[in-house]
Amino acid sequence: MMIKNTVVQSTSDHVRQWIALKRTYVAERGSDAGRFGKAIPRTTHRDLRQLTDYWHGEYVRELLRSPKALDRDRASRRHWVNSKRSIDAQLVNADAGAQYPHNEWFWQEATSKLAMYLESRKAVPGRTQLVIDSIRETAAEQIDAATDLVSETVDEAGKRFIAAIKTGAWILGGLIASAVAIPRMVRVFKDG
Repeated sequence: MMIKNTVVQSTSDHVRQWIALKRTYVAERGSDAGRFGKAIPRTTHRDLRQLTDYWHGEYVRELLRSPKALDRDRASRRHWVNSKRSIDAQLVNADAGAQYPHNEWFWQEATSKLAMYLESRKAVPGRTQLVIDSIRETAAEQIDAATDLVSETVDEAGKRFIAAIKTGAWILGGLIASAVAIPRMVRVFKDG
């Protein structure tokens, strides 16, 4: 986006882009105080054509980038389309160098709402992303369940193994005790 020799760096964040454009136009064109004392750039009809083309291009790009996003905000889409129609009609026979009479509406209503809408669309996942996330969550839950089952099985097997070792130790201890004690008892009975 260019104003005379000033270039506004494009960003992927539409709200930040809107803020940068507004600041640039205030610096280049000056401003009037709007509602609540907000600075409203004194943009011309030529500026409006350039800005409207830019924002409409961003609108179309965003819709094409993720056409299947689960975007239910039809009101915001309608708001921009109606705003663009209104601007286009106002610019038909307008003097390109004259100041646009509805700058506050353009900056505070038309483009600010569009920038917020475009940015909010990025947070809406598409159907494909929802399916992928669902599969990931299901897989993670199954892995956790399998891990818990294995852990419980190992714990139970360990308890059984220790019980078997104890039983075996008692039996072995009994056999050793018998092996030591029985020959002595046999000798005592023989000798006795």
